Amino acid sequence: GDFAQYEVCVPGGTRAVVAALPDPGGRIFFGQRFKSSEWYDAFPGVMLHATAAQLRGISFAEHRRQVGVYHASTAGSVYRALLKVLSNEAIAIWGPRVSSIYFEFGKFETHASGPNEVTGVRRGMPTELVQSTMHGSKGFTEETLRLAGAKQATFEIGTVDPGGRLHGQPLFDAAIRVRWT
Repeated sequence: GDFAQYEVCVPGGTRAVVAALPDPGGRIFFGQRFKSSEWYDAFPGVMLHATAAQLRGISFAEHRRQVGVYHASTAGSVYRALLKVLSNEAIAIWGPRVSSIYFEFGKFETHASGPNEVTGVRRGMPTELVQSTMHGSKGFTEETLRLAGAKQATFEIGTVDPGGRLHGQPLFDAAIRVRWT
């Protein structure tokens, strides 16, 4: 999906992004044929997105937000039908959790915290993946709510705090607040 988005928004598309990667190993990794049924290392994706953002002339955070929007807006018909029957609250609770399906690290805990408001925490993110994960979730959640009929939707990233260690590596937890009208 990221490659399809690059074809739309990056001059020269995916080939230009891969060719511009600063690391030869990254160019080899992203030169392979990817299968949706397989699992891949998430860390090289940060380098890929940073390079795409640079080629686009926008910040990493804005690029990742736009990638999240793209993924929400290009979802299939079953997903679109689901948006028509779920409440905005259910979508705001569920939307941030989607990234937990695609990554084996960390989990999102979300709950309704008031009228038109959901709060939560993404726990257990490796340092290098915090910004990428959170800004992608921001775009995806805001767009999903918009597609479901919300007039305005905001996904605020709150504090990022140490969240323990795994295999000797530090992990972080990030708070969120989602609101809509």
